[in-house]
Amino acid sequence: MSEGDLEDAANFEHSTRLTKAERLALRYAVQMQADPRVITKAWYDELLQDYTEAQVMELAIFVAVNLGFHAVFSTLEFPPAWDHVGPGGRRVEREGATGRDAGSRRA
Repeated sequence: MSEGDLEDAANFEHSTRLTKAERLALRYAVQMQADPRVITKAWYDELLQDYTEAQVMELAIFVAVNLGFHAVFSTLEFPPAWDHVGPGGRRVEREGATGRDAGSRRA
């Protein structure tokens, strides 16, 4: 991916720079963060249309590890992760966190 592709990733669903496969991988990652319970065999079957089984597993593990890191870092008040993944994959803001300025409050 180029720098332009990364910038375009913020609006990936409407990207003309990213491939269908790249948009699908990003959609998978977003859905895993939002609510992994809806990821079914159909999702993996769709991923397998563009990726090998090994690539799908690599993507799944990469997403899982990064979501886990995000959750751990949020407990350590590791900026900028002021929120974390809660029940059902929903984002939960840390108590007392007020956005970007929250990182300046250290005991």
